[in-house]
This record gives sequence, structure tokens and C-alpha cells, in this order.
Amino acid sequence: KRQTLWAQFENGEDQKKFEYGMSMGLNYSNVLYDEFSPTISSQVQNSNGMGFRIGILADYQVSKLISIAPKVELSFNSGEVTVQNIYMGRVIGKTTYDIMPTCVEIMTHVVFKKGSNNWKPYFFIGPNVRLPLLEENSNRTIKNSSDIAIDFGIGGQRTYTHFHFLPELRYTFGLLDLNYDPRVESIHFHNISLVFSIMG
Repeated sequence: KRQTLWAQFENGEDQKKFEYGMSMGLNYSNVLYDEFSPTISSQVQNSNGMGFRIGILADYQVSKLISIAPKVELSFNSGEVTVQNIYMGRVIGKTTYDIMPTCVEIMTHVVFKKGSNNWKPYFFIGPNVRLPLLEENSNRTIKNSSDIAIDFGIGGQRTYTHFHFLPELRYTFGLLDLNYDPRVESIHFHNISLVFSIMG
């Protein structure tokens, strides 16, 4: 009987190591740019705003302090860049580009948790691959290619009877240059996200 009970206990622990859930939240775009040269007759401006995201996630408990959390989220963003053509101090034309307006984000976060059973604060870091969903011939996309970013942030895990609730604040630092306009040196896309997840 002791062997049977011990085997059931071990199986129960194995099942708790791997959990699934879903998430939703808000994100604020943070588009950063560098102008190419002051001698070129153009002016660059950026505009940032709120968006939202939904997704699914999993969590594999490696140890008491560390877990691996793969996530896939559909993100809707509202950052843009406007390039104005200047002639004799006057604006004679402009082009506005949406920056990664809709994309799928594939993340793998390394999570460091510590705390009581009911509340565990944590911080995390990990890579993020962002895949845009617009057509290639869209004239409002600065570049229709994937972006690689680094995620880092803080959160907390509140445990209830049948599920966990996880609020999370995340900063995504885009690494790739998303520019193809010769009037601009570089454009990088960062954002801040507030995400709420339910997992069990």
C-alpha cells in the first residue's frame, strides 16, 4: 500500500509541474527612430498609442525557484512613423507608416519565482519572435519582416482553489531595424504590456 500511495503522489507532482492557461492585456507602443542626416530635407515624427493582446501560455516547473513559460500572443499595436518632406521651410508632402500593427509573438520566458503558496512574486526574461500579419504590398508598413526582441519584466502568481491568477508587467525591447526608407537611419519597435493570465 505504501508503494501505491507513493507512486500516486509522484504522478500528482509530475502533473502539477506542467500547467496551461490563457492571457489578455494592454500594450503601449514605443517606437524609436534615428534620422539619417540633417542635410536631407525631411523631418521624422513618431506617434505611439494603446493596443491590446490575447494569447495562450504554458508553464513547466524546473525547480522550486525556476520555471520555463512558452507563450504565443496575438498583438494589435498602434505605433507609427511620419516622414515629412521639407522645402524652403514648408512641408510639401508626407508618408506615414504603421509599425508592426498586427503580429504574432512567440516567447519563451525563464521565470524566477519565490514566495508563499498563495502569492509568489517573480521576474522573468526571454526571447520574443514577432511575425507581422500584413500583406507585403501594404504601403503603410515600414517593413514586412519578422522582428527579434528581448522580454523582461515582473509579475505575481496568486493561487486560488482551482487556478492561478498572474498579473504581469512586461517590456519588449526590439533588436532589429525595421526601416527601409532612405530618409531615416533606423527604426526600432519596443512596447510595454500589462498582461493578465489565468492558469491551472
